[in-house]
Amino acid sequence: MKKIGIQPFGTTSAGEEANLYTIAFKDGSSFSATDYGASIVSCVVPDKDGKMTDVVLGYENVKDYEQQDMFMGSVIGRHANRIKGASFTLNEKEYRLCANEGCNHLHGGNSGFQKKLWKGESRDNKIIFSLFTPHMEEGYPGSLQVSVIYSFTKYHTLHIDYTAVCDQDTIINLTNHAYFNLAGHDAGNIQNHFLKVNSDFYTPGAADSVPTGEIMSVEGTPFDFREEKQIGKDINKENQQLEYGCGYDHNFVLAKEKESYGEAARAWCSTTGISLIVETTLPGMQLYSGNHIHGEPLGKNGTVYHKRDGFCLEAHFFPSGLTYSHFPQPILRKGEIFRHRTTYSFGIR
Repeated sequence: MKKIGIQPFGTTSAGEEANLYTIAFKDGSSFSATDYGASIVSCVVPDKDGKMTDVVLGYENVKDYEQQDMFMGSVIGRHANRIKGASFTLNEKEYRLCANEGCNHLHGGNSGFQKKLWKGESRDNKIIFSLFTPHMEEGYPGSLQVSVIYSFTKYHTLHIDYTAVCDQDTIINLTNHAYFNLAGHDAGNIQNHFLKVNSDFYTPGAADSVPTGEIMSVEGTPFDFREEKQIGKDINKENQQLEYGCGYDHNFVLAKEKESYGEAARAWCSTTGISLIVETTLPGMQLYSGNHIHGEPLGKNGTVYHKRDGFCLEAHFFPSGLTYSHFPQPILRKGEIFRHRTTYSFGIR
């Protein structure tokens, strides 16, 4: 039996009332998200002994989500990841964006989707968040209407469905920035987790972590996750790319047909036995090993989150896609519908 509950989640600094939406099952498993940033707050699934375990890092209230700077569990937009030089050219016109990470644009700018209070509702046993962002907000052309639908099944599968339409040509690249720890959100370092990535190639970055435009083979590098290995196995090896990212913070080219729905990655924790399979329609996936997690604010149940206490598997278009014509292009034309799905399936191994 499934039920959806809605409860207050605090008041934003602007005086807006935020809510927490929860899908819960009789076995004790549940999924919760807040309308602030359309952020995933928790995902509780059974471990190998039947113990219910919250595998997503998060916070207790909306004020902590406002304060934190790690994009914890949030939907990222209008363009996830980095855009080189904080600008792009579309239809022969240059658009200047906010440079909020050095000279580059990161995760939608200073007022990205993670800092918005979305309209929330529950319908047909789903949590639906919608957002309107006006023409030229953060420098992006077109008035955009976005919808994110979370559905969580009794089989412990989380579907995230993204849709968007715009009144003129624009760019869009949506993802979710959930931090996972399959030993439990409060269990500490994730470097002993096992990971397999369905990718033969990755896009190396420059010193500022923006892709150089190269598409390089993972063979013989610390980025080779074609066979399952621990996240921490090669993370401290002498490698310029790892130095640039302070660990893994790189986009992988997924080995599947363009626009098709297919497997991106698998992860597993031997301590709890909890496994995770990621599937998506999107062409790339950012592996982020939580290199810049820090202890403020305190997480759920007063937990202090430290460096590498969570990892992200962010399905998306490649970073700075419009900079390089051979990258998949995150262009949404007027009259078209942006429609993509990413699924996180939890199980026991």
